[in-house]
Amino acid sequence: MSATTHHRRDLFAFGRSDRWGLALLVGLVGVVTVVVQVVQPAARWVGGDPMPVGYAGRVRVPALDALGVRHEDGSVTALVPDPGTTVRVVDLLLGLALSAVVLGAGWLVLRVMRDVAAGDPFRPANVTRLRVLAGLVAIALPAVWFGRASVDAAALTRLGPDLVVLVLDLPWVPVLAGTVVALLAEAFKLGGRLRDDVAGLV
Repeated sequence: MSATTHHRRDLFAFGRSDRWGLALLVGLVGVVTVVVQVVQPAARWVGGDPMPVGYAGRVRVPALDALGVRHEDGSVTALVPDPGTTVRVVDLLLGLALSAVVLGAGWLVLRVMRDVAAGDPFRPANVTRLRVLAGLVAIALPAVWFGRASVDAAALTRLGPDLVVLVLDLPWVPVLAGTVVALLAEAFKLGGRLRDDVAGLV
């Protein structure tokens, strides 16, 4: 009489289908980023369309103003007909930079997850990849954010200097996320040391 052993699949295991799904998701995010940040701005420039710029400023509502109702400043998307060649070029360069950051970060995540799925997550290469990823998230993304804010302010001056409202809104989320990734890199480094110590004892 033979006994049959059934192996239950670990629902939390990162398998081949998960890797393909993650790759498709990363690829989709990269394509959308390139289209929104590079293709659309270039198409608007070539077609002579105005440049949309979001800003926080005074919202004019004639119906409320006529009644004497006071209202606070709000978020507005202004259409700048002619922001200038310099603004257009820098805007495209920032879009390319953001696309490169997103694509690079996605590639690093895929390489790390490939080694995790192969059962070798604590490779020294993964520590380096996580450190680079932390730098992209914590440094490159805020740099692009500040550059975009400067370009938007320069574009808004074409409509009038009174539209430019400086708002101190630092990008804390990427900085915190990059810090978490950097700590994860140190954890991977420690895991690699422990693995080597255990292998030396065997």
